[in-house]
Amino acid sequence: MIEAKNPYYIRLEKFDDGERMPFLMSSASRMPIQSAAFWIIGCRRSGGLQSKTLENDLRALMFLFLWADLRKVDISERISTGRFFSLTEIMDIDSVCGWFVRELVTDLALARAKVARISSKRLRRAASFNEKFNRLTAIHSFLDFTSAEVVSALRLKEEAWGGYDKVREDCLKRLMTYRDGLIRPESDDDGAPQGLEDPYEKRLREVIEPDCKDNPFTKKVRFRNYVIVKMLLDLGIRVGELLGILTTDCALGSDGLVTIHRRPDNKNDPRKRPGAAKTLARTLGLSPRLAEIIHEWIVVHRPKINMKDKDRLFLIIDVFNGAPLTHSAINKMFAKLREKVGGLPAQLTPHVMRHTANDNFTEFMDKKQVPETKQVKLRKRAFGWRSENSAETYLRRSTTRKSNEYLKGMQSELDIKHGRKDDNE
Repeated sequence: MIEAKNPYYIRLEKFDDGERMPFLMSSASRMPIQSAAFWIIGCRRSGGLQSKTLENDLRALMFLFLWADLRKVDISERISTGRFFSLTEIMDIDSVCGWFVRELVTDLALARAKVARISSKRLRRAASFNEKFNRLTAIHSFLDFTSAEVVSALRLKEEAWGGYDKVREDCLKRLMTYRDGLIRPESDDDGAPQGLEDPYEKRLREVIEPDCKDNPFTKKVRFRNYVIVKMLLDLGIRVGELLGILTTDCALGSDGLVTIHRRPDNKNDPRKRPGAAKTLARTLGLSPRLAEIIHEWIVVHRPKINMKDKDRLFLIIDVFNGAPLTHSAINKMFAKLREKVGGLPAQLTPHVMRHTANDNFTEFMDKKQVPETKQVKLRKRAFGWRSENSAETYLRRSTTRKSNEYLKGMQSELDIKHGRKDDNE
């Protein structure tokens, strides 16, 4: 049996100043892939992106190197000589970017062992639209950036520069054509995340109360978990943002506030994946009840936990050792809610809380008759988006509700207009 082991992996380094930097590593040499490191540091890191985003970029770029190994192509040689990739090869790259990584690694292992598959026409599982889109985007960015250095060196040699640049531009253009030609799935697809329906939200709010008999957690963690769900559901913040909040970020007086800071390189954060704001920093208002709950957690419950001095700043901590809570711990918490509590949906995840908060925010503004143009600005600020278009992804449930209300209203008016009476009359 052939062992299918990925020849590449991601290694996350933490520097003395607290910065986390991912590198694409060779499993054989245990050394970073030089060209990938040049790209991630020189091109992507300069944009002020979070380490998790950079890590995802490298995972996407990994597909180019896996494809090159499978087809026995020397990427550095192709870029330095200006050969780049033929149309057939670009079509092949586009196809491979739609595979699951396990299938690609398996094909590579079989090719190296010179073993043929029983059936070369098997049905492959397709990667999602976003996965393939991100892979092609990363490959295009990598080729664009790394070849730009060669272009700079050839500028004094006009004839050589012109030929190289033409082939380069043609290759990059073809890649973008395939990427932009991807068909985005409809936003109403069954698998697309949406906010919780009202009965599910009511059940979650009920069961997470510390004194609820259906609460699946031990008494030691109940209040902490109550704070977590309340903040995610009421504020619509991301999990990373929640885990990055310090007690000093909370002002819990009569006019409660919590500030979401960008601290991507917090050297006092011991976690491999630190808690941090993904995009914009912002200050969010707290209702009297939510401010009271957070205050009780800080003043009554947290002091009972043994903590190291460096961990005392973090708001959400492990109740057993006082360390800052991790992303995986939050995911396990929601997994337990799904498994142990009846009346909750199978798709209940931490991120669904953000979708739900967006729906609730929109419904509240509709009741207050806030104009659409102002709603966009308020939503953008409250949920920390740079782009107004980001809100569309989080409004599937409320958008569906609104469109159905208008559609039913239109049908009723048409029935009246054309004299159609109710069947019961």
